[in-house]
Amino acid sequence: MRRCSVTLLVVLLWGGVCVIEGQQVSSPPPMTSTVMGGSSTGLFGTFGARTLRRGEWTWGVFWNNFDRDPGDIDVNQIPVNFTLGLTDRIEVFGNIDFFQQVTTRQPFLLSGSGFNLGRLRFGGLGADPVRAFGPPQGGKEGTAFFPGTSAPGGGILPALGALAFRFPGFGPFDRPSYYNDFPFFPFADESGPRMSSNGLGNFTLGMKIALSNADRRVAWSVAAVLRLPSARHFSALAHGRGAGAVDGGPILIVSEDLWGGRLRLHQNIGYIVTGGVHRAGVQILDRRDELWLNAGAELGVHRSVIYTAEVNSKVFVGGGTPNLNPVNPMDLVLGARFLFREGRIQVGGGWRMFLTNADRRAFFSEDPILVTVNKDDANGFVLTLSLGRRRARPTPPPPNRPPVITALEADKEQVTDGELVHFTARAYDPDGDFLIYTWETTAGRITGTGPSVTLDTRGINPNVGAPPVRVTVTVTVDDGRGGSDTASKTIAVLAPAPPPPPPPPPNRPPRIEAIEISVVGTPQVAGQFTDGDLLAIRARATDPDGDPLTYVWSSSLGTIEGTGPEVRLNTTGFTAGPGAPPASVTISLRVEDGRGGVDSDSRTILVQALPRPTPIRAGELFFPQNAARITNEHKAALDDVADRLLRDPRARLVILAYSDRSEVRDVARRRAENARAYLVTRRRIDPARIIIRVIGSARPHPSGERRMNRRLELWIVPEGAEMPR
Repeated sequence: MRRCSVTLLVVLLWGGVCVIEGQQVSSPPPMTSTVMGGSSTGLFGTFGARTLRRGEWTWGVFWNNFDRDPGDIDVNQIPVNFTLGLTDRIEVFGNIDFFQQVTTRQPFLLSGSGFNLGRLRFGGLGADPVRAFGPPQGGKEGTAFFPGTSAPGGGILPALGALAFRFPGFGPFDRPSYYNDFPFFPFADESGPRMSSNGLGNFTLGMKIALSNADRRVAWSVAAVLRLPSARHFSALAHGRGAGAVDGGPILIVSEDLWGGRLRLHQNIGYIVTGGVHRAGVQILDRRDELWLNAGAELGVHRSVIYTAEVNSKVFVGGGTPNLNPVNPMDLVLGARFLFREGRIQVGGGWRMFLTNADRRAFFSEDPILVTVNKDDANGFVLTLSLGRRRARPTPPPPNRPPVITALEADKEQVTDGELVHFTARAYDPDGDFLIYTWETTAGRITGTGPSVTLDTRGINPNVGAPPVRVTVTVTVDDGRGGSDTASKTIAVLAPAPPPPPPPPPNRPPRIEAIEISVVGTPQVAGQFTDGDLLAIRARATDPDGDPLTYVWSSSLGTIEGTGPEVRLNTTGFTAGPGAPPASVTISLRVEDGRGGVDSDSRTILVQALPRPTPIRAGELFFPQNAARITNEHKAALDDVADRLLRDPRARLVILAYSDRSEVRDVARRRAENARAYLVTRRRIDPARIIIRVIGSARPHPSGERRMNRRLELWIVPEGAEMPR
């Protein structure tokens, strides 16, 4: 199948080159055919924001091949679908998977094998599994639990390897293994699992509504899909005809046209609420919801040829029956479409790569084993033929081109109050439209109309000695069809020069009255400054002349943060560490008034170090005489220690190993090494963080009881704390 898929891709690309050879490149028709699975207009697996217009329709038939995990599942489908435009912004669509063949190359990785064989053994041919495995516990508000078959997480599917088809050294596990769309596949009887089954697939109904005009560069739409099962009986579901439940949800669609419409980008995000499987009034399987994330692009290299590329991803989210080997499918699809009669007839295909193929998985059961699933056949393909009706689209008028102002001139750029200034605007319109000139000024009065006007500056700056007044004159040119252009010109209007001002009084320097230092928030240690405190530093300074002051701060340690009379200083790292001597810090301030006046002051403080942390006794593990095996009670205590180490990644664990004089040699060391092995292999704790110190019988327990000597003491040592001995 992989060789066939690659050959298909090469044929499609070669066909596109043959069609466009010697032809002029132009944008493709605005509508593509229905995507696979009845997902409305768009690419093969990605929605487009455009909709069919009123009265337009598309009928399509597909051959769709793809792979899924777990179980190395290969699916062949022949979907047949129909899309109809109700209005220019609303379309409805329907699809039926007319033929669906599901094949598994690894049936022992699917709980459906054991489930269907157990159903046959316990209840006979055609037996209802609720009766065969019942009676269930619960299931009214949550998933039912079947005492004889359920995994610890509930549900009717048995844990992988629990009922039948035990692979040598493989299982049983504590969870089932299944694919969300075919949870009860494959069918099995006394002769073993049936690796391939076929039949009618699901029905899909939906609607898409365009939220914006389809001719916009960026278009938005929303769609809703409803997936209906064609079968609910377990014998049909075991043959891969679906999950036997109703699914549905909304999808948000964004499309963007680039490069004159020849390149279109599409993005989808959707949430599909999957239905749980119910029998006899109870829920026997809780399927996880689906988050659809699709992105694609189509390139119109010719009016009759469109190349497509897309990534289709489905992420299983929310709660559900636990799955031993969940795989979120993601496909890359590369293909092409050939359009005839302006898109009324379309032929296309694509090559699909299963990007999240679970080619290698490790499972832990009685003994750790590695199951290798070859991914040589993880690729697929899609072929399509569609027919449709398209309404002729009117040719839009050419877009209006706005006018352009080439220059705005003034005969004077600096005048005295009362003078006249003449302004002239030079503009043209590319379409030859009649232009309307609108003039505005920030001061004064404009007289005249058209491209030339006069500004009267009388009264703008009449006071002798006043500073120049800048006056801005703006002209707007409008072509009456929505196109316009604007330009501005600024001139200066002067007033008579004022008499010289009296000389300023002599400057008096500023004075620093105090430098106050306090801890922001609650101090780590009351009554002192401690390493790590954030200090608020405030200065009280005055200037006799009322001049604005500039504060220049510096510190012998650290960096001052902020400006002005109030700044902050972070003391983190001022000392050599917990328990180190205090650090002396001098904070200096220089105040300037901007006129040569300066005052300086400083203050010295001591920053105390934090006390050293102490080791934390995390518990004790007691053992029978000469025993070193880690029991479930020990594992619970070690799990608590592992959680603490994960919360503090810099802390280390010290294991003090004791033994009784009557015990065999090195039993204390073996106990400690077994505890460390559990933390490393099962909880993934770095072995470099675990220190073993063997005390043996050198320090008997103060109680005098010999059983108290057969123990491990667990100490969690924070960074900087002394090691327990």
